[in-house]
Amino acid sequence: MHEHHQILLHPDYLLSTLDAEHCRFAEISERTYRQSAFLDHRMQPMPDQAVRLPTQALLKAPDHPRIRPAELIIAHSSFCASTLLSRMLDAEDVLVLREPQVLGQLANLRRTDNGSQRLVEAAIWQLYKRYHAQQKLVIKLSNYANNLLPDMLRLGTQSRLLIMLGSLEEFLVSMHLHAEEAARSVPRFLQAMQLDLPDTTTFSNGCGEPDLFQQTSMLWHLQLRQFNALLGQYDANIRVLLTEQFMAAPDQTITAIDQWIEADRDNAQRERVIAAMMGIDAKSRGGEASAARSNTRRALRESLRSQIDATRQWAIEHGLHTTHTDLLHPSYLIE
Repeated sequence: MHEHHQILLHPDYLLSTLDAEHCRFAEISERTYRQSAFLDHRMQPMPDQAVRLPTQALLKAPDHPRIRPAELIIAHSSFCASTLLSRMLDAEDVLVLREPQVLGQLANLRRTDNGSQRLVEAAIWQLYKRYHAQQKLVIKLSNYANNLLPDMLRLGTQSRLLIMLGSLEEFLVSMHLHAEEAARSVPRFLQAMQLDLPDTTTFSNGCGEPDLFQQTSMLWHLQLRQFNALLGQYDANIRVLLTEQFMAAPDQTITAIDQWIEADRDNAQRERVIAAMMGIDAKSRGGEASAARSNTRRALRESLRSQIDATRQWAIEHGLHTTHTDLLHPSYLIE
């Protein structure tokens, strides 16, 4: 039992997968959290050890001062620089979890099993472990797991939620860049959204047989619907950040977040981290220059101009959201 408590209380044991019988914890270190753009098969370094516990053990995890709701949850529309933002938040007294793998499983549990709430909540608590009681904790979800946000906000009434939103245009460009993956994932994502949101099936049927760009615009629209549902319930603890605002003023953005979650970080440390991150691609292992990526995207965007404009017009004709101004009464992190 003592060994179980160590696993359930210490962040060196990261809940990575679970099923009805067992849950698996990857043995990692604080260095892994800081170096990894994503806490899944792309972890750096990849853990070579794991431990397994009965899934029911999650429901019996002991209380501890180092386990409390995250100070900040980051939700996003994908392809919007959220990984870059999250890497800028890393600090000695701030632990950032970027898209833990288990969240995808928990998201599917919430979609398919009405009796899973206790287990989902217990698993979420396992992601709230930290190295010392004063450490702030930030968790960035994958957009596939945004349906967990009501659970997370209910568990942590003082948790802050930052919604980061890129434009529909940039979303379409990114999907084109990842066309093969998008052809597999977008239809699956739309099916998941039909379980997350009411009336989505009827809405989808009214769109005929959309092509991949049109499906992508449907997905962008549904994510805004998901965020609007949260803004109507938890608006006091939610701020919206547009990608263009962040990229235009990264220093102001990170300072505002630090103040919002009361992270104790001096200006010199903040400036060093921001400067280092702005010089590389936050998702790249090799540190590809961000300027080179920007130039590539700019050229591609212009080559796709007619297709992007046609997709936007199609979306408007079908009553889809196409701009952040369709958010319901948002409070912006940066005005």
